[in-house]
Amino acid sequence: MKDKAYSIISGGMDSTLATFLAKKKYSQIVALFIDWGQKSVDEEWIAVQEICALLEINEIERIEVPIDKWDKSSLTQGDRKEVDDNFMVPERNLVFISLAASYARANGGGCLIVGFNKDDGGYDTSREFVDQINVFFEKGTKELSCYNGTYLRGTKITLEAPLLGYDKKKIAEELKANDLYNLTYTCYAAKGPCGKCRACKKREASFTSYGSKGPT
Repeated sequence: MKDKAYSIISGGMDSTLATFLAKKKYSQIVALFIDWGQKSVDEEWIAVQEICALLEINEIERIEVPIDKWDKSSLTQGDRKEVDDNFMVPERNLVFISLAASYARANGGGCLIVGFNKDDGGYDTSREFVDQINVFFEKGTKELSCYNGTYLRGTKITLEAPLLGYDKKKIAEELKANDLYNLTYTCYAAKGPCGKCRACKKREASFTSYGSKGPT
């Protein structure tokens, strides 16, 4: 088993399965939950705690960053129970990875785990993106090695996306097979599932695509 990983987990399907797979590979998992002012923060936080309890992950760090102060998407603005098609939050994944990297570097280094998968579709969830981030991390590690006095010297961080070969159907199947599906929370709105937002629709499609309707 490898030593230490930091899993960025929201309580949703993708990050939950990625964390589950990381638990099999790494001897120590630190769950990193990002509170960025999203409407569903309370529901996500409950889901993360329940998932970590089942997976016997005892280290959970809640990191707060006020993206809602400048974000204009419906994921942070307006009625907490309503979300429309304006769901894009600029550079959100990059912000999350940067926060996780800072935390990991300050705590001895290790591997960052994210839930990027085949059905995400954006550049900032692609293999190329992951590879470029790892190039950046490697250069940062080399630079820190030049500073003998810093406590960060010798720390190494990498980014791993174990679900890049998975589609939503496979993710749902794996979660269900390991009794994790019902613990996850996917809706963008508070007090969900709303059944209308993009996250709810993708969750439902993951089951109906192979003839079974799962709980939302």
